[in-house]
Amino acid sequence: MKKIFVFIGILATLSSCQFFDSSSKESEGAEVEVFEGETPVVESPFIEGEWKGFAPNADSDEKGNTSHEIILTIKEHFCFDLKGLGEEIKDGTYIYQDEILSAGNFNFSYEDGKLYLLNADGEHIEMDDCYVLELAPKEKK
Repeated sequence: MKKIFVFIGILATLSSCQFFDSSSKESEGAEVEVFEGETPVVESPFIEGEWKGFAPNADSDEKGNTSHEIILTIKEHFCFDLKGLGEEIKDGTYIYQDEILSAGNFNFSYEDGKLYLLNADGEHIEMDDCYVLELAPKEKK
């Protein structure tokens, strides 16, 4: 049993963002990764980039702010960074399937060019201008 956990740990390490071989991605468009018995998981280039939105604070902070910024950065090879929502994740692995983006402990639906945070029942969290992320314009270099 211990050998199985060690094997799973090694596989997880090798499949993480830091060890992904970028030379293996030669075709243009969406990459499809299919596991036996599962529906295809698509790496979707149209959602790549920095997504920004807001989440409410329980109380206003020392500056009087009643919300804080959420920044979700979708990168190549199923990788993401997340800051906000009480967590900070660097080089996590996301899944995008059936218009649902699963990143860490959070699920977002992709609709109308926006990402909507979903609750445990898979429904949009409805709150004025909160929990909706929009793709930020790319900075000019």
